[in-house]
Amino acid sequence: MGDESRFRPGDTVSVTSLRYIWVPEDKKAELFYEVLDSPSSVLNCNFVKVSTAKYIFGKHLKPINTAADVTPANTEKDVKE
Repeated sequence: MGDESRFRPGDTVSVTSLRYIWVPEDKKAELFYEVLDSPSSVLNCNFVKVSTAKYIFGKHLKPINTAADVTPANTEKDVKE
C-alpha cells in the first residue's frame, strides 16, 4: 500500500468510500479512499491514502469505520469472538 501506489500525479478517479486501514509499517491507522475506477494502467490498486490525494469535487465522505476499529488489538479480538 502506502508508497507503492501506481497512480501518477494528476490522475483523477472516483471514490466510493472513506475508511481507516491499519498500516503496519507506520504502526497506526490511516484514512484511505476506496477507488471506484482506476486509471487503465493501474492493477490491483483499490485504495489511495487520503494524505496523498487532492479533493476536487463531489460529496464529502464520512469514514465507514474508526481508527480504533482497525487497531491490532481490536481486530484480534474480533477474530477470537
